[in-house]
Amino acid sequence: VKAALQAKGLPDVHEYHSAMPGDRERTLELFNERGGVVVSIRCLDEGVDIPTVSHALILASSRNPREFIQRRGRVLRRAPGKVLAYLHDVVVTPEPDDDDAMGGSVLKGELARAIEFGEHAINPAAVADLKRIAAAAGLDWSALTENGFEADEDEDAVGDVIADSHLETPNV
Repeated sequence: VKAALQAKGLPDVHEYHSAMPGDRERTLELFNERGGVVVSIRCLDEGVDIPTVSHALILASSRNPREFIQRRGRVLRRAPGKVLAYLHDVVVTPEPDDDDAMGGSVLKGELARAIEFGEHAINPAAVADLKRIAAAAGLDWSALTENGFEADEDEDAVGDVIADSHLETPNV
């Protein structure tokens, strides 16, 4: 993800993960000072404090409620001059003709998590698309949200990308 962002000409793309070389704290200090993009793998739930972040692209999310809330909380925190937070949560669905996967537990969990999150957003229109996907898969979306989205921690997030709002971000 970092290489793809840099190839698109984004300046100041920072890595942040437990196995990264260098000083993790300094990386966050640089991000807070200059803005840019932070590419993170399973680190946004480890007590990271970056309240000025206003944009996030969640590439793979956790269905663990604690992690789900913590990761989004990194972007949803209030900060001086910050009015809105923009979170884009990528949901991967199987092809409609893949009957085995369309009713599978991964799809159910992903849709339940995304619908729950979307129902609290300023722009709940995205939830209509998620409900349409559930209906196309033969799933009762209301039952999905009633049952919740918890799953084993083995199905955790792979990566998150966060960006400061003063960046002009090209399509990636």
